[in-house]
Amino acid sequence: MQYQATTKTWRFALNQYDIIGQNNTRIAPDYDGWIDLFGWGTGNNPTITSTINTDYATFSEWGANKISNGGNTANLWRTLTKDEWNYLVYSRSDDTRGSATVNGVHGYVFLPDLWTTPEGLNFTPSPNNWNINVYSATEWTAMEDAGAVFLPATGSRDGNEVQEVAEQGEYWSSTPSYTEHAFRMVFGGGTVNTGAYARSIGRSVRLVKKYNAPQAH
Repeated sequence: MQYQATTKTWRFALNQYDIIGQNNTRIAPDYDGWIDLFGWGTGNNPTITSTINTDYATFSEWGANKISNGGNTANLWRTLTKDEWNYLVYSRSDDTRGSATVNGVHGYVFLPDLWTTPEGLNFTPSPNNWNINVYSATEWTAMEDAGAVFLPATGSRDGNEVQEVAEQGEYWSSTPSYTEHAFRMVFGGGTVNTGAYARSIGRSVRLVKKYNAPQAH
């Protein structure tokens, strides 16, 4: 997910490997660029930078917004739950996931249950570095068309400071944990796991299509 404050526009990244990176330090209600690191549940207040976890007490669904290149209709999409992230990370075969570099961007790949690698390409499950599954933009298009999903290592934001871009990816769930924490999925290099962490940290958001969503117009 990406957000532009001056136009109040939400959109999906134009490519799965696109990241905003250090420009997230410019997060503000009057910033006319795009941001992609959000405190937990900030679908109604995406530019908040408070480092006080209790300022994020209530979850507001990002997918409740109109997404300009995702149907442009409210409530078509939703955030994955803790259980859904756990299923992707822990319940499926190790053959269905692994680190990768796409168009020069580090990240993590999830494959569908029924997977056929496109002709001329390879995928090595669960490598311990970024340098094994390496794809050009054109090669990734073939992987994506076959059903692969790439989550880039967008880093995280603490207040107005951005860290670990290209080294780590952190993606929110919709599931709270305790008073000041919520569940997220995190990866870096060859490791991936889920767990609860501070709600005030700016992390990435990856949505899925809702069942029985209203029709886009």
